[in-house]
Amino acid sequence: MNWMSIILTLTGIVTLIFSLKPASQICQKDSHFGWRILSALILFFILGYSAALYYLIQHPVESGLDEAFSVILCGGGFFVCIVINMSLNSIIKIEQVAEQERHNALHDNLTGLPNRKYLLLKMQYFQQQEKDFALLSIDLNNFKQVNDALGHHYGDELLVAVSKRVNSILPQSALLSRLGGDEFAIVTSSAKESDYMKIVEVVHDALKDPFKLVGYDINVYISMGISLFPENTSHIDELMKQADMAMYVSKNKRLTFTLFNKDLSQGANERLTISSRIEQAIDKNEFELHYQAIVDNNKHIHGAEALIRWPQQDGSFIDSETFIKIAEQSTLIDKVTIWVLDQAIRDYAQLIKQGLTGPLHINLSAQNLQSSLFFQHVSKLVENQHIQTGQFVFEVTESAMMTNLQATKSMMQKFHAMGFEFSIDDFGTGFSSFSLLRELPIKQIKVDRSFITHMTVNDINHSIVKSAVYLAKNLDCSVVAEGVENDTVAHLLAALECDYLQGYLFSDPLSLADFSSLLNGNTQPPK
Repeated sequence: MNWMSIILTLTGIVTLIFSLKPASQICQKDSHFGWRILSALILFFILGYSAALYYLIQHPVESGLDEAFSVILCGGGFFVCIVINMSLNSIIKIEQVAEQERHNALHDNLTGLPNRKYLLLKMQYFQQQEKDFALLSIDLNNFKQVNDALGHHYGDELLVAVSKRVNSILPQSALLSRLGGDEFAIVTSSAKESDYMKIVEVVHDALKDPFKLVGYDINVYISMGISLFPENTSHIDELMKQADMAMYVSKNKRLTFTLFNKDLSQGANERLTISSRIEQAIDKNEFELHYQAIVDNNKHIHGAEALIRWPQQDGSFIDSETFIKIAEQSTLIDKVTIWVLDQAIRDYAQLIKQGLTGPLHINLSAQNLQSSLFFQHVSKLVENQHIQTGQFVFEVTESAMMTNLQATKSMMQKFHAMGFEFSIDDFGTGFSSFSLLRELPIKQIKVDRSFITHMTVNDINHSIVKSAVYLAKNLDCSVVAEGVENDTVAHLLAALECDYLQGYLFSDPLSLADFSSLLNGNTQPPK
């Protein structure tokens, strides 16, 4: 009897049988009809192989043809088994990547907490289920001081530590999320006073002990605002605004927490006051421009970013992010940006005399890119030769571009036709992609500091920055790295051939006089 042919054929049958389970798993994961046909074919092959085995047993006469045929059957079985298992592994890997992308889309890159989108989905789910719940808005009161004193790297470490400690003491019925910066939120599955007050107590208790950071004991103080669904409102957006209003009251009055009530809507009047003061500040020239250096790999100043500041009589400054947001909610943002551009043109004449050779970067908002008023003002400046287009770069955030992509694209192309160049600010934090670099007249990207500051401790961030530099260069775009705060990161960026660097390692945002002194007295900024 031809035992070799029988063994080879039997082996082929066994391998085909072992292919049935992964084939079935593939059919469960992918409903494409082709996989079901393949599974049916495997069963058909098993029947065919079995028939061949029966023939070999019934015809024991040895034959070279039988052996060759058995070898083919055995090899075919192994081939099917290998292909099926490799296909299953590929599908599993794709699922894992997709799951990771879904996770990243719903979680904060720094802390790993659920992000704003996740929080909205959670509240929308409660809303659909007609379930009462409470939203707690949380802000770290002294975070800016920590950032200013220790730098953004240690500020980020503090955010991570706070997140872990608070998250560890919350009950499963509460969800902690990071909204951005030093802002957090907690949504509870109950709107009962006893339940949300318990959350307030445990969070404050958790933060009583200081955090140890680079030899310092950092005490963290928070402000909390609470809004109830549907008692205060049945609209999610309004609920978040109410919780923020209540939180700001806690912050201003140094309260443990504040529960939203209708009287707090008076805060809207305060914003209206700031709004009216913005126009007055423009007319009376109360704003100032500060400049932060942008350096090349040799640490020579190449250009600078113009940053608006609003000094007060007592020596303090109104937070620029606050009044810019208020301006963006009205028609005032065009006037603010026009003031910034006009002042930068005047300052540039002085900075050239002090040795500045590169451009000034001017930040534009989403509204500016859809404004005929702003476009007409810039057009007149160019027409009257009050501005040289090569001396200024317009910075636009990803989110601003995506607000109205078609309108933004049209306006950017008009500015580009005049000779202006555009830089994508905070690249990597929004919803755009490198495909936009082909569709829009972009000549530069600024990689967001959230990726830069963690390059040395996070391989993923290092890979992201490396890929951004490589792809941007292949698309004929220069690259600026934001948030460079130490020499290690600067050296890594230089090794990646990043074109320009910006951050506190080289320069704080400086007044015109101080920045002029920096240019005049030291073309290589001190570390």
